[in-house]
Amino acid sequence: MRNIKVPVYVCVYRVVTEPVSEARTDRYRRQILSLKQYFAGKDTTVLLLDDRTSEPGDLQLQSLAHGVILLEQMSPTYGDERRQLRIQKLRGIKFRGGRHDFTIRTGGLVVFPRLVASEHQDKFEMTRLSSGVKPLDDLLGGGLDRGTSTLITGPAGAGKSAVAVQYAVAAAERGDHVVMFAFDERVMTLMERTRALGIPLEKHVKAGTIAIQQIDPAEMSPGEFAYVVRGPRQGELLPRRAPARRARHRDRRADRRGPRDPAGAARADRRGQP
Repeated sequence: MRNIKVPVYVCVYRVVTEPVSEARTDRYRRQILSLKQYFAGKDTTVLLLDDRTSEPGDLQLQSLAHGVILLEQMSPTYGDERRQLRIQKLRGIKFRGGRHDFTIRTGGLVVFPRLVASEHQDKFEMTRLSSGVKPLDDLLGGGLDRGTSTLITGPAGAGKSAVAVQYAVAAAERGDHVVMFAFDERVMTLMERTRALGIPLEKHVKAGTIAIQQIDPAEMSPGEFAYVVRGPRQGELLPRRAPARRARHRDRRADRRGPRDPAGAARADRRGQP
């Protein structure tokens, strides 16, 4: 019987094999086990690729490997393909179980680990958030509790977006930073409607206290969106306003000094020349 040959590309410290979904025989199992023992003493990391075309329930490779990572690709009825990975086994290491969304982009993989709510508990002062509309705050007992979630529901045209924008503008006027995610409605349409209602949303967007990001749920997985939502806490969506303030300060200092002397400017320029 001929030996089963497994194509191997050898690097200095890593080995990657082509898919090994060949006939599962006892001899094949012994050769894979020998290969594993050989590389274990060579300080080499081995990656085995399996396209899962063998019969169901064949766990020979999984029983021999130290770790097993399962990659899945789903094609929903609407929208882009969704990719997920699941760590099925990793000996001696406590790993994060469950399904984790990931994407393949230019430059490599971007993985969005499954979030665990109990690991993200921040301490904050429990206060009431005003909408800026006193009758509405009175109906809610003084406002919405900080750190809670409130669903505003109603048919089209009932004013859901207007109420949400009202809270966002009120928070921005208190000095808080706000991030809004637009799904169905375009940002331009939202700006036009709030301008017609007299809600100063555009002013706060230009000032940098409110950031609006357009989201296409058909092109973004839930895991990726969860990390986009967490981004504003790290300053990823909010524009930096410090350079603008420094520029205004320079303008005010220039106004106090008065017009610059052209002759003095020419002398300074000549001194700077070699």
